[in-house]
Amino acid sequence: MILLSRKLLHFHRSAAHAPTHFSSFYLPILFSFSSTAENSSVKSTFMVDYLISTIGLSSEAAIKSSKSLSHIKSPSKPDAVLHFLKESGFNDACIRNMVSKNSRILTAKVETTLKPKMIALKEFGFSESEILKLVSKNPVFLIHGGIQSKIKFWRGFLGSKENLLHALLRGKRLICSNLDTNIIPKISFLRDCGFVDNQIASMINNNPNFIVMSLDSIKTLKNRAEELGFSYGSGAFCSVMVSLCQISRATMESKLKLLGSFGWSEAEISSVIRKAPLLLETSEKKMKKMMDFLVKRAGCEPSFVMKHPRLLMFSLERRMVPRQYVLQLLKSKDLIKRKLSFYSFMTISEKKFLEKYILSYGEKMPDLYHVYLALYSENQRADTCRSTGNAADRVQRLCTEETMLIEAEKIDLDK
Repeated sequence: MILLSRKLLHFHRSAAHAPTHFSSFYLPILFSFSSTAENSSVKSTFMVDYLISTIGLSSEAAIKSSKSLSHIKSPSKPDAVLHFLKESGFNDACIRNMVSKNSRILTAKVETTLKPKMIALKEFGFSESEILKLVSKNPVFLIHGGIQSKIKFWRGFLGSKENLLHALLRGKRLICSNLDTNIIPKISFLRDCGFVDNQIASMINNNPNFIVMSLDSIKTLKNRAEELGFSYGSGAFCSVMVSLCQISRATMESKLKLLGSFGWSEAEISSVIRKAPLLLETSEKKMKKMMDFLVKRAGCEPSFVMKHPRLLMFSLERRMVPRQYVLQLLKSKDLIKRKLSFYSFMTISEKKFLEKYILSYGEKMPDLYHVYLALYSENQRADTCRSTGNAADRVQRLCTEETMLIEAEKIDLDK
């Protein structure tokens, strides 16, 4: 301890008798570092305060977003951006959301960056509400370079403005990916595999993130689809590739094992997947619950479910249970005179189901409609089901939530 004290004292005396030129040389540098750090802190604090007081971000979000804005010295540029966005129809909540996602929008030049891109979106046929939706979800539409050429490419490839809007809203990376180095090589590969452009477009529409995967990943998906027995050129091959890109090989094998536990052979499992490729996206828990319901409560044989695997994909609470209850009521009143297809009864669209099996029996069973609505109200559809008005209005309102399975019917699957 005494030795340490002596060393410290010696160091202190040496520093005191250091040459004056040492101090004169290093002090300006030290002050420079101090000044720079202080200025940086002031700028950073300025933007954090601005993001909190003007944009409405939380302290945590403001600190995070300010990291890319530390060079801003005054509010003039971000104020100009905010003014432009509000004039363009964005409300405070939208702007707050946009800044949280990409704070660099506050550094954009209004006249040379924001305005031209906003005009371009309108020229592509997007309505004001569609533009607000696109930009709010992905601010990169207003700040990323080459947006116009990419939108033009995707508009032509996907076939319609509706398909384009759908893809852009679901796939944020689609508009940022380089066409020449990232997208076109993958499209060329898929063409070489025998897929035509409308099939590739369908895959992108179903999952825009599919085409921004690495080329090696897409090749792996193709090989996995082949292992499942799908043939090139079929709609089912397209559909299963999209499904496979969302699950790992281990998850796929686990789901195939579950299907085998239903008593189905490998050939039957392959048939099931070919008929309903989207089944691979269904959770194992849901498949187990649905199979249990179909066999124990609905009286279906596993062989029947194997022939109609889409039954495993519907919502148990929102579709199967309410419709099964209606079926039992109609049978108990002897109102169904002809042989009824259970599969058609369960898979018919919501609108047709209401018209054919609920409203048409209104005179004979006045409470049927309300019973059906009550079942929905217990399953997160209270707002829709308690709606008032005439029957036609109620049908229209009740049909706003169709599942992805209705869209899946449009896919040309293997027979």
